[in-house]
Amino acid sequence: MITILSNVAAITKRASLELNPKNASRAICQEMFEALSLHDLVVYMRTPTGTLLQEMAIGVKGSTAHNLVKNPLELQLGQGVVGTVGLEKKTRNIPDVRLIENYVPDIDGCLSELAVPLVHKNKLVGVLDSEHPDAGFFTSIHEDMFQIIAGFLSPLVYEETMPKKTSSKDRFSDFESLLIHEGLGFTPNLTQGIVAENLGISPQYLASVLSEHGQKSFPEYLNNMRVERAMKLIKDPQHEHMSLFAIAQEVGYTSRETFNRAFRRKFGDRPSNFR
Repeated sequence: MITILSNVAAITKRASLELNPKNASRAICQEMFEALSLHDLVVYMRTPTGTLLQEMAIGVKGSTAHNLVKNPLELQLGQGVVGTVGLEKKTRNIPDVRLIENYVPDIDGCLSELAVPLVHKNKLVGVLDSEHPDAGFFTSIHEDMFQIIAGFLSPLVYEETMPKKTSSKDRFSDFESLLIHEGLGFTPNLTQGIVAENLGISPQYLASVLSEHGQKSFPEYLNNMRVERAMKLIKDPQHEHMSLFAIAQEVGYTSRETFNRAFRRKFGDRPSNFR
């Protein structure tokens, strides 16, 4: 348990230097999920209308890409276990959800639930929630750990709920963080429209942001980013076992020809000549 706390503390300390709040929250949750052998872990965030909406998930509710939420659930304060925790701002450890009248089913086959409020500056900003197939799974140790980690998460979630900066510089920073640090840029068949949707802006505005920062087009930026990553993998002795096409797939390409063409355009030669 000491190890998970030290890791979470280190991640939080780095948040102000190299991770945005969303990345830091995700890293903390991933560490927590693995260390406590959880079945699922979900972060609900308070919306502007006062509801609680699932914004991040690891485990059965999480998508394989970037911990997005499958079929995100939205609850009113007082609705279900999570809504009650949000309303009362008190932790609830439910050994058997079958005994809870206002239980709102989310994950099939789960019998126990632990939910902890995320509170910052005396304001409810979200709820940290986990469910498990075994009745009585969550112990007092789980409660203590969830509450301690909620203290780390709350200010980060609070930052995420603050109004987003909208300058072109901030948008470009968000764009790079999404593609590089969160890894969306290495997803196959990625389009400008998908990226714009993730950023909450139009594809046209994204194009203008890229232009203002010296990028001719989205495909050009994406190809340069991918082949630069591929070059690092090619030169890394730890990846000698990977074929060139496997590396191409790792950075988001589905076509060997497209990869070779983009690589040659950037570096002036074929990938095989750099091994």
